[in-house]
Amino acid sequence: MSLQRIKVLSITLLLIITSLFCGCVQPVTDGDAPKEPPILSGGAEENDSDNKTVYTSLVEFLDVGDGECIIVRFSDGKNLVIDSGAYTKDVTEKVVNKIKERCGENIDYFILTHPDDEHIGNVRTILNNFTVGKIYIPKVLTHLSMLPEYERILNLIEEKKIVTDYSDFYDCVLGDGYSLVFLSPSKKGGSYARFNGSITPSENEVNDLSPIVYLEIDGVRFVLSGDATKTEEQLVIDQNDFNFYNLYLGSEGVTVNLEEVDFLKVSDGGSASGSSNEFLYLLQPQNAIISVSGNNYKDNPDSGVLNRLQVANARYNCYRTDVYGDVGVYITDNGEYIVYTEA
Repeated sequence: MSLQRIKVLSITLLLIITSLFCGCVQPVTDGDAPKEPPILSGGAEENDSDNKTVYTSLVEFLDVGDGECIIVRFSDGKNLVIDSGAYTKDVTEKVVNKIKERCGENIDYFILTHPDDEHIGNVRTILNNFTVGKIYIPKVLTHLSMLPEYERILNLIEEKKIVTDYSDFYDCVLGDGYSLVFLSPSKKGGSYARFNGSITPSENEVNDLSPIVYLEIDGVRFVLSGDATKTEEQLVIDQNDFNFYNLYLGSEGVTVNLEEVDFLKVSDGGSASGSSNEFLYLLQPQNAIISVSGNNYKDNPDSGVLNRLQVANARYNCYRTDVYGDVGVYITDNGEYIVYTEA
C-alpha cells in the first residue's frame, strides 16, 4: 500500500471519528483582530503612522453574497482583481467603489474564473469604468448561447482591445516580492475539454473552468480555488506529487509550496463539490476564507467541508463573509500579516 493511500485512509478515519463525536465542528476564530484598519503603504495615513506597522500589500475578500470578488494590491503598486460578484445594485456599487479605493483608475490584472453570473455579473461595468492591462479568461469555445452574459463580456473585451489570455496551469505573474501561479486547469485538455466537448455542460463542468491559483506575497501563501471541484483539486495533487510545478517553473525562480498554506479561499462557498480530504490534507490551511451569503444557498457551507477543514488543521481560523463582512489580509515586506474584518 502506497504512503499516499495510507495518508488518505488515516485522514478519512479521523474525519469519521470527528463527525461521530463532534457533529458539525465549529472552527476556531481569531480573537486578536485589530480594532481599526491597518495602515497600508501609499495611503495618506502612512505619514501619520508614528511607530505603527505599515503594511505593503493587501489581499481583500469582499462580502458579495454567494459570489466572489477578490482585490489584491501589491507592494510595487500593481494590482489584481479576481471576479466581480453578481449584478445587483448594492454589490455593483460596493465592488466599483472598492476597486476605485484600492486600484485607482487602472487594473493591472483581471482574472475571470468561470462564467457563473455571481462571479462575472459586474465585469462589463468594470471594463467600462476602469482601464484593464491584461485579462485572463476561461477557454470557452462552445455553448456561448447558453452563457449570454459571458458572450457579451467577450464582445466588450474584443471591442476594447484588452490583452487577453486563457488561464492555464504553469502560467504565472511575477513581481517584486510576489508570484502568482495558475495550478490548473489545462488548455490542452482536462476541464476545458470536458466543457467544450459536452453536449450540455453540467454545473460541475462549468465550475471546473475555474483556475486554482497559488499566490505568494513576501512568503505569505494563498490558494484561491474559485468554484473548482474535487476533479480539479486532484489534478493539483497529482502535479504536486511529482513536483511538476517546481520543475517547470524553476527557471523562472518560482517555488510552489502547497504544504501548510497560510490562507485557503474555500471553493464555491464551501460547497460539498470541492474541498476533498486529500486536497485539504495537502494544504492544511491555517486560515480559511468562505465567501457566502448565509441565506442557505445550496446549504453552504457544507458541514462535511467544515469537518474536513477541522481535521486537516484543528487550529485553523475560519472567516465567513456572511459573518465577518469584507476580510482583508494585510502583509508587511518581511512576511508578517494581520487579518482585519469589516465586522
